[in-house]
Amino acid sequence: MGDHDLGKAVSETIKLYNLGGDSYESGGRVIANIDKKRIDERLVVYHRPRSMESEYFRFLKSRVEQEFGSGDKGAKGRVIMVTGPNLGAGKTTCAINLALAFARSHGGQTLFMDVDSRRAMSRKYLGIMEENLPGFTDVLNMKARAGQVLVNSGMFDMVYFPSGQFSESFLDHLSSQELAVLLDNLRRRFKYIIIDAPPAFPMPEAAVIAPHCDGVFIVLRAGRDGQGDLIQAQEALEGANIMGVILNAVKKTPGQRYGAYGYYGKR
Repeated sequence: MGDHDLGKAVSETIKLYNLGGDSYESGGRVIANIDKKRIDERLVVYHRPRSMESEYFRFLKSRVEQEFGSGDKGAKGRVIMVTGPNLGAGKTTCAINLALAFARSHGGQTLFMDVDSRRAMSRKYLGIMEENLPGFTDVLNMKARAGQVLVNSGMFDMVYFPSGQFSESFLDHLSSQELAVLLDNLRRRFKYIIIDAPPAFPMPEAAVIAPHCDGVFIVLRAGRDGQGDLIQAQEALEGANIMGVILNAVKKTPGQRYGAYGYYGKR
């Protein structure tokens, strides 16, 4: 068996989801393939759901549920944005792990949404083989409907909303009422929506999206991002409900329970 055939053998089909019907699946049209061997090891909630690192994300999930409730049937879903002050803080892996923590508890009622189209990394972390997947930018630019781009991640029934390709016109649509309409529609179908947004500055996207969200987590990288970075991010997100700060890549010391992450809640 050659490498190409081996890749096909370990891949799984991802089916088209349809927001318009009672059932998410519609026709099973293949739009992407996932290679589980390529799912990033940093997605600890998937790879090591009983680990201490996973427990940390379950704690963050509980923090959200404490503030907003666990979601009664018929109630609109909650939208939580994850961002950071700088590139490389690890916000995407934190956002996916948080979404997986919700998906593990609430089944298919969790949506992970990548809106960082300038530097979309989530596809690789999820082990998805296809490049240039249509997604968020295509929906906002009226080139596709949400039901045509959502895919099943294959992990705890978490639904994945790819970013699509960045274009300057995307920013115009992002600032329009179309984003509010889209999120309102998604709230009706998902109990929790976790958004991976670009860094809070100098790019404008996070500041535009934050007012549409119920809460925001800011991810800092230990040993690199400092208080000044956090202040700049808070200023860029002025008015947003900042729920806490996730300190990523914390070095584990002897006797310390958590090594990779830390959390500071709002006062």
